[in-house]
Amino acid sequence: MREWHGVLSDVQWKRNWPQVDDDSMDGKYDGEVFYRYGCPEFFGSLNDAVKSSKHTINMDLNCGCNPSVQNLEDPDFRYGVMYWLTTETFLSDLLKLDEAYQLTRSERSRLRRRARLHAFVFLSKCSDPVADRPWQSNSPACRKRWIEELRDIMVKWDGFSDDIQKPSFFYKHNIGDMDAAMVDVSSLSDSDVERLEFNLFKFLMQRTLKTLGHFPAGLLPFPCYDPFLCPAHQDVPSY
Repeated sequence: MREWHGVLSDVQWKRNWPQVDDDSMDGKYDGEVFYRYGCPEFFGSLNDAVKSSKHTINMDLNCGCNPSVQNLEDPDFRYGVMYWLTTETFLSDLLKLDEAYQLTRSERSRLRRRARLHAFVFLSKCSDPVADRPWQSNSPACRKRWIEELRDIMVKWDGFSDDIQKPSFFYKHNIGDMDAAMVDVSSLSDSDVERLEFNLFKFLMQRTLKTLGHFPAGLLPFPCYDPFLCPAHQDVPSY
């Protein structure tokens, strides 16, 4: 988390710039091209390609305005950026964990599968009027379809049926005799939906740690602020 704080400010980017001994501007950190010397924490395996590229990254927002310090000082703007970063990371992890299953399918099936994962993360609907996404609803009934879809995705992964049935340290969350791979989630009681959800995310966390070496990204409530628009153009209809 500390690294992400540095990436979202200029701390981590400045560390990648060469040290300058004099007071001249040559070689000093330039916030307009903060990415010039890369940032492995952000770009990952693409870091060397970014450093060697001569192209300038287009910094325009969707409204055509340039991002400013004022944007970054706005907590709603920062939250919007964090929402999209964590949600994209959650999707990226799902796609990586799903690769072994996808390799057993045809190219057409793999494309459909990837489209399904994208839709699951970004297009899931919620019947709760006070929640924009299923995972932020307090209503198990609202989350049932989403939980069932998550189960239907992960059930294709090796070891799902065996691992999901293992007893939990938290006894009240044990699945017991529920067949997690086959159960009709829509018919479950609210308490059983919560038990299934707990064990699905336990399985996801363990699989992500074992396969990718990190915890899965947490899913945040949908932002009320569009991070791709400047403050002046928020809630302004575009025609």
